[in-house]
Amino acid sequence: MTDQQGGRGRGNVGDEVREGIRAGIGILSALKDAIEETVDDMLERGELSQERAREAVRTTMERAQAAVEDARVRFDFAPRSDLDELAEDVRELRRRVERLEATAHEPGGAPPTGAAPGAGSGPDIPVSEG
Repeated sequence: MTDQQGGRGRGNVGDEVREGIRAGIGILSALKDAIEETVDDMLERGELSQERAREAVRTTMERAQAAVEDARVRFDFAPRSDLDELAEDVRELRRRVERLEATAHEPGGAPPTGAAPGAGSGPDIPVSEG
């Protein structure tokens, strides 16, 4: 069933994921603020030492970050660095295709090396796995 059929008119999945991530970041930020406020109150009342307060905040934030990482893995989100690397690979492949097309369209241009005579839509361009 499409969004139109469901009558909801929602955006695409990517938009929904981005909104979910923004909401998660907002929740973590609010959690951090609440923890710091609680720890500050306990420090003022003498219920917690400075050292123990720092440790409590650090431990809680590590747990929150681990939960975020776990969610990222479960939802199969790629790290930004991986996406940036893939985007650069795509740009490089586009440049290669443009060069090959320009060569193929030149008068007397020979087919790319390794292409069979009359081959389909162009050469196979190997993509490295790493």
